[in-house]
Amino acid sequence: MLKPFPMLIAVVCLLTPRLDAATVTYRSERVRRVTPEEVASPDGPPDHYLVRDFYLTSDADILRIDDARVLSYGIFNVAPPLGSDIAPPNPVFFPVFKLLEIDSWITTPGSTAITSGRLGDDNVSWFDVTDDGPQNDFHFARLTIGGGLGGAFVGVFRVAGPNGPEEIPFGFHFGPEPTSLILGAFGVIGMLGVRRRDGVTSR
Repeated sequence: MLKPFPMLIAVVCLLTPRLDAATVTYRSERVRRVTPEEVASPDGPPDHYLVRDFYLTSDADILRIDDARVLSYGIFNVAPPLGSDIAPPNPVFFPVFKLLEIDSWITTPGSTAITSGRLGDDNVSWFDVTDDGPQNDFHFARLTIGGGLGGAFVGVFRVAGPNGPEEIPFGFHFGPEPTSLILGAFGVIGMLGVRRRDGVTSR
């Protein structure tokens, strides 16, 4: 006959969730709308673009970011050599070239390398070539993107789990800006008014 105590331990072990998986959490925040000065700069973004920042917290080392895609109708990028797709710009250059403050980029906690392609292309990966361990609220991306119709930022983080690499997807979805919704509503009302007036005059 089996003793009840070992049986109880076995049942608890079976029912307790495994704690040996890596954990990654994400958060995002909208920083601001681009300024009139930035819009007026040579090669500046359109005035409806929004600057968004993205952060992660991980209890394991980040290995790479796979297939990070921005589903939007525009990404603002500063061209190399000043701009970079794999690292934040150096603030030393901000007074000279203000548009660097809103440049779009994705990075990893350590030394970052990118496969062929650019930010915004499909099937692009960002590799972390150093072991930097767990991260707390690490700023992994800044995207300056069109804010009118909404969009999304999606991809997969590959992290060093206790039993090998693990894939943890992320997805940030942006709704249309209230201003765009209001303007769109006025546009529809205006079209209905014109259509109704045309219907009256054609009788």
